[in-house]
Amino acid sequence: MAQKILIAEDNTSLLNVLADTFTDEGFDVKKAVDGKEALDIAKSWMPDVILLDILMPNMDGKEMLTEFRTVDGSENTIVIVLTNSGNSQQVLDLLSLEVSDYLTKADWELEDIVKKVKERLADR
Repeated sequence: MAQKILIAEDNTSLLNVLADTFTDEGFDVKKAVDGKEALDIAKSWMPDVILLDILMPNMDGKEMLTEFRTVDGSENTIVIVLTNSGNSQQVLDLLSLEVSDYLTKADWELEDIVKKVKERLADR
């Protein structure tokens, strides 16, 4: 069975590139363009991995993750934050919500994020 990944990103170009990349890698992919949609999908689908943007409309990534972590079984979901923010307090806040990784968008290539997701899945 394919591993499930939810990509929550409001930049639709980046969202589609990530979704196509992970589909090509054999993942079952769902996409969300805002935090509320991501939360609804995550609660009902319980993905193995969430790639989570922080700055999104309707509900930001931190709010989404805070609410998702109250759901039974959510502790089994790997969360990798993707953001352009360099706010160190935000990083600390997210780490308290059991984030596996925090990646600044400008600092990675698609291959890097695929490798990181696969590493985290292999570690659990």
